[in-house]
Amino acid sequence: MRELEKIFKALSDKVRLRILNLFFNIEKLYPCEIESILNISQTRTSRNINILLDAGFLKQKREGKYISYSLNDALDDGFKNFLMAKLNGIEQIKEDLKNLEKFKKEKLKVVCNK
Repeated sequence: MRELEKIFKALSDKVRLRILNLFFNIEKLYPCEIESILNISQTRTSRNINILLDAGFLKQKREGKYISYSLNDALDDGFKNFLMAKLNGIEQIKEDLKNLEKFKKEKLKVVCNK
């Protein structure tokens, strides 16, 4: 029952849904990149990433002094498609995807201050 509670908690917040949606569209991101794309604070980013990790949606990988995040390989494709379809058309999600495309296109390098 506790695992199910974690999943529903992770899906109950719009920022976490926005973060998940980024990972449906790009392989990996660093927290500072998420902050830049979504225009949210470091604290908010970290807190929401930890909830998504705890629920099993994301995985992390240490790369030197930084940690990158990506979708958990065990995440079901049917679930991802369902969630993407539900998020599609929401104005904030459209804006996030525009920012993500700009990020990809310009190969924006965000300086992480750690």
